[in-house]
Amino acid sequence: MSQPAPRARRGQLVPRAFTPGDKALNFLLPDLHGQDHDLYAEVVGEPILLIVLRTLFSAQARAMLAALEQAQPQLQDHGFQVVVVTGDTPSIAGGAKLPEHRGQLLLCDSVGHVLNWYLAAGTTNGENELDEAPPLRSYLLDPNQRVIASWANEAPEAHFSGAFDAVESWRHDSNRQAAFVAPPALVLPRIFEPELCDHLIGLWQSSHREGSLSTGREHLYAPNKKKNLEHLIEDEETINRVRKTLARRVLPEINKVFNYGERLVMEGFIVLCYQVERGDFFDVHRDRYTPQQPRRFALSLNLNEGFEGGELCFPEYADAKLKPPRGGGCIFSCSLLHKALPVSRGERFVMTTFFNDPETYGAEQANFR
Repeated sequence: MSQPAPRARRGQLVPRAFTPGDKALNFLLPDLHGQDHDLYAEVVGEPILLIVLRTLFSAQARAMLAALEQAQPQLQDHGFQVVVVTGDTPSIAGGAKLPEHRGQLLLCDSVGHVLNWYLAAGTTNGENELDEAPPLRSYLLDPNQRVIASWANEAPEAHFSGAFDAVESWRHDSNRQAAFVAPPALVLPRIFEPELCDHLIGLWQSSHREGSLSTGREHLYAPNKKKNLEHLIEDEETINRVRKTLARRVLPEINKVFNYGERLVMEGFIVLCYQVERGDFFDVHRDRYTPQQPRRFALSLNLNEGFEGGELCFPEYADAKLKPPRGGGCIFSCSLLHKALPVSRGERFVMTTFFNDPETYGAEQANFR
């Protein structure tokens, strides 16, 4: 089966040159096994070293790959996520027999679209004059996929030493600026009254199951990404009360704060519990990966107090931690990378739902019209 052509995501402009501060273009490419990977969906909130090679089998590429192997301990120490893109097909690239390392991806761009963007970027001399694109280029990206620095014609070892120096400088600057950086999320208090919070916790206590990942269309068990206990609210009286409350208290805020006045439909309402003794957690993820998916906004609403930890964290935006009060919630775009930090004391009860585009979600799946 032929793989889909790699492509920029809708709404992205292809720059003539990637310079520090530019957003790296997203792309969809297969790995050695033909499994597609979306760059933005793979990131885990750490700096990314993106290495783009015309082929794995040139002398320059072999030297770069040898330097990459040599640099593995330092890459791990610095917390790098490494993505290598080659112009070889998966079957040919597999012949290179590269060692596999944790947090490292090898993707294949046999069509050449991604290579053309990333290898040509930065080669502009004048308004319309371009040098010949180099056979390889490295980019250091921050957790928000913005360019920190890039290297092309230096010796392979210089790519890595430059990346290590650049990431240390970036971290120093980020620490100084952290107090001024906030995630683009809304923390809204007093959405639910205490009585409703207690009622929802009571539903969870009456019955619950091992938590799963919900895509809006199916539930997937992924214990390496998420572990908790959850209750899907099925009581119609409770569903009606929750949806009417959110319609009055949350939808107007989405309209105002995010300037989003289109009609939205809600998914089902789930009560989740994170417990210390189970080691419950929800690792970094996005709730919406592509423009075709219907999810627009997420709501995470805390139902209790008295626990420690359990904050919402947005690694693309300085790792700021948000912890709404009881009955209050955090509302944010489903495209944002986020995670729920583990609870260090007590247990955390939270209700979640998503606000969806009705055209792509389908009225038959919505419990709100």
